[in-house]
Amino acid sequence: MASVNTTYSSSSEQADGSGYRLKFRAQEFLDLVAQAKPKRIYKVNKFFFFNFDGFTMYCEEVSENELPVGRIFHAIEFSNYQWKKT
Repeated sequence: MASVNTTYSSSSEQADGSGYRLKFRAQEFLDLVAQAKPKRIYKVNKFFFFNFDGFTMYCEEVSENELPVGRIFHAIEFSNYQWKKT
């Protein structure tokens, strides 16, 4: 099985994921979470996402109480673009 990557991780964790996103239906996303065992799952509005195998996996059909407790991090923005100083 491949190792878990998280986009917003500390430098001691695995490398960042790519800008490519894969969208899943609810059951497939829950199955993937069970297999990947991500350390963090991020939530922005109704979207849940995490990085795995170099891709951002996301779903908008699951609820917070269906996911592992203690792994949900609420964020305010979901973007594929790098931050730039202005």
